Amino acid sequence: MPKLKAFLQMVALSLCSTTSQAQETPPAPEVPSTRVQEIAPRGEEAPPDSNITPVFKRSVIGRNLSAHAPLPAAGSPIPVFVDDVRILADLVSEDNDLAPAAENLAVRGAFLRYWVPSTAIVSAAMLLMGALTRVDAGEWTRTSAGLVAGGGGLLLTAFVVTVSVYPTRSERLTVINAWNHNHPDRPIFP
Repeated sequence: MPKLKAFLQMVALSLCSTTSQAQETPPAPEVPSTRVQEIAPRGEEAPPDSNITPVFKRSVIGRNLSAHAPLPAAGSPIPVFVDDVRILADLVSEDNDLAPAAENLAVRGAFLRYWVPSTAIVSAAMLLMGALTRVDAGEWTRTSAGLVAGGGGLLLTAFVVTVSVYPTRSERLTVINAWNHNHPDRPIFP
């Protein structure tokens, strides 16, 4: 699901950037040399008198944004971005209150990684076998009808189980928000 979401965002961004390229782009603003020092990559110093302008890209709403990632302020915690429930379970394992909830989400996600493909393969095989035995016999027999009904029933059951077991975003956010409340020095972001 996250890959589909990322793909759709990429398509939407490319469509928006294609239409915005047809419009005139204002020139990039001049940046004082003190700002160039902040934009310089870590470990490298930018010359103080250089006229380096940072790379800007146009956002969806038409504003110019810096293409460089902002540097964290000195002394502030570096945020951790989590999208997978397995990683979330590893990160919160030291908190005895949140570890069981995160582990539950990770177990459910692991179950679905095997459940969905296996039931899809078995139900597709049953539907195919039912269709082939029907074509072979020339009419619906008890065997072909049973295979098609069993494959369809398994597919429906797999869908219901998947929807009921899938770890939702709100469940992940509940664990993440509780962690951030208990450990403000090490925040996690979804």
